Amino acid sequence: MNQQTDHTPLTDEQLDEIEARAAHLFEYVTMPTEADQLAGVDVPALIAEVHRLRDELAQEQKANDRLNAVTDLCDAAEKQATRWEHPLPVPEWVTVVRHAIDPAAPVAAVSSAAEDGGQP
Repeated sequence: MNQQTDHTPLTDEQLDEIEARAAHLFEYVTMPTEADQLAGVDVPALIAEVHRLRDELAQEQKANDRLNAVTDLCDAAEKQATRWEHPLPVPEWVTVVRHAIDPAAPVAAVSSAAEDGGQP
């Protein structure tokens, strides 16, 4: 029997093969009730759960990609404001967005340039 021990993700083809073997499981199990439970309920439920989790993971990855894009915008805005010899205040929206991304981030964070009134 081929067991997957290296913990690499199953391919769709491997999942299809498992599902096909489960459909014929009754040929290998001595008690029909065990075969019915495994092939008719357990394996299909596990296959469905794998597909559901893969879909959920894909959605999470898309959300993470969008969040990273927003973080990159915040970083760019902050870099643009602070690149000068006499830095400009970091736009207020950057702090608000960073707090929305990470509630542990301080809401009232201001750059030293902002504390100086943005004066050179």
